[in-house]
Amino acid sequence: MVVGAGPNGLAAAITLAKAGLQVTVVEADDDIGGGTRTSEAILPGLIHDHCSAIHPMAVGSPFLRELDLDRYGLSWRLPDIDCAHPVCTSVRRSHRRDLVRTACADTTPPKPH
Repeated sequence: MVVGAGPNGLAAAITLAKAGLQVTVVEADDDIGGGTRTSEAILPGLIHDHCSAIHPMAVGSPFLRELDLDRYGLSWRLPDIDCAHPVCTSVRRSHRRDLVRTACADTTPPKPH
C-alpha cells in the first residue's frame, strides 16, 4: 500500500507495480497529484499552482521520460521566467530559461513610489 498520490507516491507505486507487486494507492484529497496539482482555483482560465512549486528537474527525469506521459496528455509549460525573488536590497532577481539573461537581468533597483 502506498499512502499519498503525489509525485513521489505515484513514482513508488509505479516502481513497485513494474516489479510485479500488487499495489494500492490511497489519497486523502479529492484529487491526485500532490504538489504538482493545478486548477482554476482563483479565477476561471487562470491556472493556479496549489503548492507554488516549480519542478525544474522533472523535464529531464529519466524516470518520467520512460513513462511516456505525453501520450496521456502531459505537456510541459516552460515560461521565460521560471521564478522571481524580491530581496531586501531593492534588487530584483529572476531565474530565466536563458543563463545569460538570468545573470544580467533585474539588477537595477525598482523606481520609488
